[in-house]
This record gives sequence, structure tokens and C-alpha cells, in this order.
Amino acid sequence: MLHASHVAALSASLVAISLLLAGCGGGSGPSPGPLPGPPSPSAPAFDIVKVGLRAVSYAPMYLTDQSCIKAFDGAKCDGFPTDDFASPWAQPIWGADVESRGDLANLAGMGANAVRLYGNDPRFNKKTFFDEAMRNKMVVIDGLSTYWYSQGGGPHCAEGTADCHDAIESAYTQNLNAGFLDGDRYHAALAVVNVFNEPDFLGDQGSLNYLKAVVTGFDGILSAEKAAGVKPWSDGTLPRFTITWSFATQANGMDVCSSKYFIKDPKTECGPGLIFMIQFYRVIMDPEGTINYKPKNDLKAAFESRWINGVNLFVNGEVMNRLLLAPYQASGFFKDIHIFAGEWHPRPEESPSALQADLQTLTKPAGNGSLVGVSFFQYQVAYNKVGSEREFGLFELGPKVIGQTDYILGDSAKSHPINCLVPQPNVAIITEAWKGTGPKSGMCPSQEHTVVV
Repeated sequence: MLHASHVAALSASLVAISLLLAGCGGGSGPSPGPLPGPPSPSAPAFDIVKVGLRAVSYAPMYLTDQSCIKAFDGAKCDGFPTDDFASPWAQPIWGADVESRGDLANLAGMGANAVRLYGNDPRFNKKTFFDEAMRNKMVVIDGLSTYWYSQGGGPHCAEGTADCHDAIESAYTQNLNAGFLDGDRYHAALAVVNVFNEPDFLGDQGSLNYLKAVVTGFDGILSAEKAAGVKPWSDGTLPRFTITWSFATQANGMDVCSSKYFIKDPKTECGPGLIFMIQFYRVIMDPEGTINYKPKNDLKAAFESRWINGVNLFVNGEVMNRLLLAPYQASGFFKDIHIFAGEWHPRPEESPSALQADLQTLTKPAGNGSLVGVSFFQYQVAYNKVGSEREFGLFELGPKVIGQTDYILGDSAKSHPINCLVPQPNVAIITEAWKGTGPKSGMCPSQEHTVVV
């Protein structure tokens, strides 16, 4: 939400240039269309470790009722048939044609080089979204939905013995066949695959669930790759794997800083987020001796060659360095394993100048350090949520409906409304920090917005 203090700080700190952002879907005129590029490159355009990660978390939930802009009502603002926005039905939201809102072009215009996704419904093919990301010179962080671990119709593989190998092998095979693969290689846009988002919330239900579920799930992913005959890209690489842990020290409220959970030095190993990474590392190095699991694949080799650690955190750069990055580097476990922030947005809000400085510093290439970059949380206000969950969003939705989604398989409605966008102050700050040109597509008509550059 736009606060008066924030506006004053912006005016005092930065130079404003007014741009007229009018029209439907395509901003002030027809969309220029997709950026040129090879349809099926055999290797990624860039490595996020060498270039630095400048990502935005992306889950642009449409409005199930227009009244949800002003107030949350559980009966009106929830109940989505799917949350997979990389699907073809959502192309009018992120696509490049004149009838689309053009979200991916907006991200590229802000200087982002990656987009982080959430919901993953393997009924829908992701190739068109990946292609559009590549045309906008961006890569994608995608992953398995928690549905496959703990949210489906049940029984849930993350419960009981927490052996998720078979369930995740099946789910990931569907993903490979739904756009993750381009022939026998991964799509060149797919830079990172998230095994699970915040599995620490599983806690320990008697089987070290928050660790065993993801280790066995990781093994299932490798089994799916093997069965599909996946080949490396022409440069010899494959997508990285990650788990985005919470910036916490407890697993679903449970104290796990003890030898029972493979902690040897509580003083140095139990920092927020770091505790889970160390526990996971020790289980990967000895799955039989820790969680009594005999893997079907060489987990250690896959970890050492393809892993990148992830964490979701909402603190500024100084706190991140002090509580996470410095202990991470000092631990000695992750000399060759980089780390990124899968969700990042400092709370309370920083001043514009401080936020811009953090954005520049935290998204530099890793070099001799560990941090690759951050994914700023998030693209759009979540009108399907309530309370503090609505306090995030680079764009608010305006009252004007500028398009319609395509049909969602199994939905009772033929389409859903796509509202125009109202950029918030952080859009300008990010654009300046990441040396972008600014978002220009899908803005609310006949409104003059101030974009800081």
C-alpha cells in the first residue's frame, strides 16, 4: 500500500519522469511482439551464478470478484481452479500479443532476468511460458507444488513414513512431459527446479518428515530424469535444484536444534534458515545412517554438481549478511554451493535509497561470495489473501478489466477477468537499481503515473 511517508521519501530522494501509460493490455500502443530469439536453444542464455539473479516472485491471481480489490471476503475472493500461471490459459496475462497484459515484458522492462513461479499443475504445458521468458531474456525458477507432498486428496506422501520417492517420481515425470523437456533436454529457460517450498512447515511427525520427504522427493526427481533419458545441455550442464527454506530456527514450531536432528554444534549451526540447510546436507551425505533410507540414485553427486541453497526471508541486507550469509560461509559445508533468496522483501520497508542499495548489492554475480541474488516478493498484490498478506505487491490491480483469461480445463467458468495494473513506488526503485527501462504494458488507461528512473 502507498504510504504518505514513502511518497515523501521518494520525492526527496529520486528524480521523477512522468510517463503516460494508456490503453488496454499493451500500454500506450500495440505490443511490439515477442523479442527475437531461437525457438529451441540447446543451452541456457546465461548462468545465474555468473550473471547474478534479479528475479521477481510471480503469482498474479486474478479477481474472482471485483469487490476483492477493496476487501477480502472468503466466499468471494478464493476458490481458484488452479494456481499455475505458467499455463496456456494464463497467456493473456503474461503474453506479448496486443490482447495480453504483458506481465513478462513488464518484468524484463524493470530489469529482471528471472521469474520465480509457485503453483505447478502438470495438466498444463509450460513450454509457451518458457519460450516467452526466453524471448524476454529471462530464465525461470519453477518447482513442484506442495500439492504432491501434502495437499492432494491423500494419503499424503509427506505424512506417515514420509517416503515421497514414488509420488514425486510420478509427478515430475508429468512435468517433464509438460514442457520441462524440450526434446531430450531441459527447456533452456528452466534454470532452477524447487523440490519443495518451505518444507520445514511439515515438522517432524515421527519420521523426520521435513527432511525425509524432501530427500526422498529429490531422489524421485532423479529417477524421473533417468527414466526419461534426460541429456545435459550442449554446455554440459543441467538445471540446478533447490529447496527454499524458511528463515526460521524451528520446524513448524518444534525445536530441532539438537543431535536428534543432526546438529553437532548448536552455537554455529542453528541460525535461521542455515539450520535446515545443514540438516539436509548431513542427510544427503548419509541417507541410510540418518533417515534410514536407501536412495535409488547418487544423491551426493547430484547435490555437489547441481544444488543451490534457497531461503525465503524478509530482512534487509545487513541482517541477511549477519544472520545468514556470514555463518553460511563460515560453516565450511557449502564451499562450492551458492545460495539465493527465493523470496525477499525487507520488513519494515526500507527507505528508497536503502532499498535501491540493497537491490544492487544483493543481485551482483556471486564471485568469491555465496549469494547469487534475490527474488523480490512479489509482482502483484494477493487479493485472495487477508491481513499482512496484502501488504506485498509491486502492482495493485485497477478497476478496469482489460482482458479475459482463456478457458481453464475443468473450470465451471469460460474465462476470468484480467484487470489493469497500477505500479507502486517499489517498481521505480527496482527499475533504477536493475537498470531497466520501466514497465509499459497493461497499465490502467488514462492515468498518468510517475515512474522513477
